[in-house]
Amino acid sequence: MDLRLVPLAVAAWAGMWVATSGVPGAVLGVGAAALPVLLLARLRRSWLLAAVALTLAVSAAIGGLRSDLVTSSSLRHLAEDQAVVNLELTVLTDPQRRSGRFADSAVLTGEAREVSGRGMRDLVRQQVVVRGSGDYLDGVLDARVGTTLEVRGRLRVPDPGVPEAAILTLNGPVRTLAEPNAGLRLVERVRSGLRASVSEAAEEPRALLPALVLGDTSRMQPELTEDFRTTGLTHLTAVSGDTVANKDEC
Repeated sequence: MDLRLVPLAVAAWAGMWVATSGVPGAVLGVGAAALPVLLLARLRRSWLLAAVALTLAVSAAIGGLRSDLVTSSSLRHLAEDQAVVNLELTVLTDPQRRSGRFADSAVLTGEAREVSGRGMRDLVRQQVVVRGSGDYLDGVLDARVGTTLEVRGRLRVPDPGVPEAAILTLNGPVRTLAEPNAGLRLVERVRSGLRASVSEAAEEPRALLPALVLGDTSRMQPELTEDFRTTGLTHLTAVSGDTVANKDEC
């Protein structure tokens, strides 16, 4: 077994994790830690130590840049003020229904294109989580990947380390501005057929099969989604909606 890639993988993971942790000065700290490793690699003439140091530094730099783009956006600043805004966004993920103690809710992830609120309007390109419950539950559940929506709600800051710049809780109706393109509509027809074909299966297989085959995560419960994220296997459920949308944009 060749284990030489293990320290490189650990360095890449550690650099990205620290850089996106939200701790001030984290990237500089990683850079300072990588420097003595690089000097040691030169003294020992070890290409592996040098590769580990460079991987650590580059991963931290990329993670820090990504984190800075999210935290410095106008959308994040509005979220820090818990502002009520109007958003124009494109749906990136299937909506998921979640059972709550008092009422059900639904969530989806979209890419915000325009935000207006607090007397300003700005063009953005940031991911945002949209949550809806009560009168706004169906508006989220009916949304399909690739749909352009106009939504209104209150923003708040998400947990550190996530790619979304804000979480929006709906307090107004969801308005459809544009339907998905022809390619995405065809994909949705196939997905609907697969969902129907496994409707008699147990809950977990009923959720997993469409997710693994066509990237349809609409039936996955939060616990199962978190398990995929923890084990680094979320790419297994990203073979349809997001992928097709990105290819169409290209």
